[in-house]
Amino acid sequence: MASSRRFDRGARGTTTRAARSAWQVLAGALAAVGVIGSTEQYGVVGLALIYAGSAAFGMIMMCAGHADVGLRGVPVVRVGLGAAAVLVVMLGTISLFPILGWFAVAAVAVTSPPATGWLARRRGRDQQRARTFVAEALTSDQTLVDRSFERIVAGLQMDESSENDGA
Repeated sequence: MASSRRFDRGARGTTTRAARSAWQVLAGALAAVGVIGSTEQYGVVGLALIYAGSAAFGMIMMCAGHADVGLRGVPVVRVGLGAAAVLVVMLGTISLFPILGWFAVAAVAVTSPPATGWLARRRGRDQQRARTFVAEALTSDQTLVDRSFERIVAGLQMDESSENDGA
């Protein structure tokens, strides 16, 4: 099983080192703001209880869900603790900045390396599907092929006539 900590480089290494580094700084700054906001809103004890409770809940739900499917070796503890940290950061950011916080959290989530890698792969698949559709449409309908051929020939004839006029 591949490590979930590894950054996904996307469809052909599209995520550069500078972009990953910039995202890490942005995410770290947002995490600091979120922890400060959660501490300010709920206090240190409240923050610890929210983190521990949501981590335990996440771990139990993940164990139960994966046990039903029959998966083994899932990093339950790491994912549960990570999800709890995301929850604490979101609560703190949104409590400090009620409107701007939503946009900041969404911007960090959408620009994360796994999300951009997924979007790059999806875009490549969509382009390939469009090329295949056009090719099949052209080969299946002979009138489209004939019309395209006539346009090409007409363009070549126009090019030849403009070369002869200028000489």
